[in-house]
Amino acid sequence: AAAPGKPAAKPAVKPAAKPAARPAAKPANPAAASDEPGANDPVEVAIKKAVAYLYKTQKGDNWEAVPRRMGDTGYKVDEAQWGGLTAMATYALLAAGESPQNPQVAKAIAFLDRAEVVGTYAMGMKLQIWNYIERPSAPQKDVLRKDATLLLTAGKTNPGNAGLYHYWVD
Repeated sequence: AAAPGKPAAKPAVKPAAKPAARPAAKPANPAAASDEPGANDPVEVAIKKAVAYLYKTQKGDNWEAVPRRMGDTGYKVDEAQWGGLTAMATYALLAAGESPQNPQVAKAIAFLDRAEVVGTYAMGMKLQIWNYIERPSAPQKDVLRKDATLLLTAGKTNPGNAGLYHYWVD
């Protein structure tokens, strides 16, 4: 019996045994490991997704917002920087390792060969694709020469602005 004023002692209860740990369940459809180098690298996976996106969003032979330049506002991609979206997308595909002979890439390069690109930024991006063309054709060399000359001569030379550019090449 318990002493007066003190509660009766509780019988000792043995703590319940913890259930045995189970190994973590495997995902239902685990990603298949690939023997291809870099196939499971997150950066390579992101590049592959970006390439697929670019191909999916290509509009025939380009990625432009409008079919032709709509004006001369320096910073707008549908005006002075028209051609720049296609130049960036084409450059991205080539930098990701896509072949310039791939029909979709070749169409974009041909579009840029014909496009009247006048924006400094668009022209700069257009010129970047030539780093990935091993053997440009004679007409492509003519386009490259014309575009490079435009960009090189577009720089300002007056004191205080030397080396700067307008939004468009003159």
